[in-house]
Amino acid sequence: MLFERRTSMTGLRSCVVLSFVIAAQSPSYPPPFPRVGATKLFDNDRVQVWNVSWPKGAPTPLHRHPYDMTGLYYAPGDRLITAVDGTKRAVTTRAGGIVWQLKGVTHVEEGTSDVPLRAVMIELKQEAYPAKTDAPAGAAPAFPGTSAKSLLDNARVAVWDYTRTSSPHRHTRDAVVVWLEGQTAHAVVTPSGTVHNDEAIGAASKATVFELKEGAASTGAEHEIHAMEQQWNDARAKADVATLDRILVDDWTVTHANGTTDTKAKYLADLKSGARKFSGSVTESDVSIRFYGDTAVAAGSSQSTVTLNGQAQGGALHFTRVYVKRNGAWKMIVSHATTRQP
Repeated sequence: MLFERRTSMTGLRSCVVLSFVIAAQSPSYPPPFPRVGATKLFDNDRVQVWNVSWPKGAPTPLHRHPYDMTGLYYAPGDRLITAVDGTKRAVTTRAGGIVWQLKGVTHVEEGTSDVPLRAVMIELKQEAYPAKTDAPAGAAPAFPGTSAKSLLDNARVAVWDYTRTSSPHRHTRDAVVVWLEGQTAHAVVTPSGTVHNDEAIGAASKATVFELKEGAASTGAEHEIHAMEQQWNDARAKADVATLDRILVDDWTVTHANGTTDTKAKYLADLKSGARKFSGSVTESDVSIRFYGDTAVAAGSSQSTVTLNGQAQGGALHFTRVYVKRNGAWKMIVSHATTRQP
């Protein structure tokens, strides 16, 4: 039986390698869904909603996400993500995290935890959604009122942590409402203009509400900054000082969460010598990007394990990074981090 199991796993790995070879010869990639571990919850002309798990030892085909995507991780777990160039990245995801991913991401995903990571994923099939509607005189207050806390707000979606209430409210945008009953995920679409006292969430006391906004889909520049963030995190984790030297301006500075600062030369020297050492990958969530001409500001949350001369740094952080476009290429000019509650 042991030999049979190893043979099966080798076959799965071979399929992943083969998928890269085939993809290199093909101008297109398959979409991420449907696939093993994914069940469709809802589909209309505006969104496609999936209940997704990442089974251990079952790599997906190499695929490309054709839509911007949001969602909710509702059970924790681990994955191994393999990029088109074969680069691998281990990711640990907690329950309750909000997904925001731009279209065009291309990779293989494989669950690595015994209990698989689970999420509800919402694919945004339209480039923009109808504008927010104004409430007529005397109408019920607009959602969310005081019954929800903001989890994410960008040009495409506003995500809310909703607590059941008996107060009437009116939805000013189309919304996808996601809730759990035990460990079973549910989703329903609530159209703009709906007036009711409570969300249709069965016996659940809480839900996550995804409002579909009228903002334009992600721009090419936004994709570029997200790619820069990925390069920054991957290069730090691998102590790849050559990549960091390329993406940072010479007078770049970083302010760490403990209040200390480093220059580019000092930061790269510490990585090269091993004085600064990352264990595993650096992950980001809730990233927003704003543009001011040829300047971009990226802000979000990150998680990492890092030591400096044996002393713990990193951990759960909020970050702000500023990029400028010089000679047609984006460069990071400053980074700042503060501690957050994990």
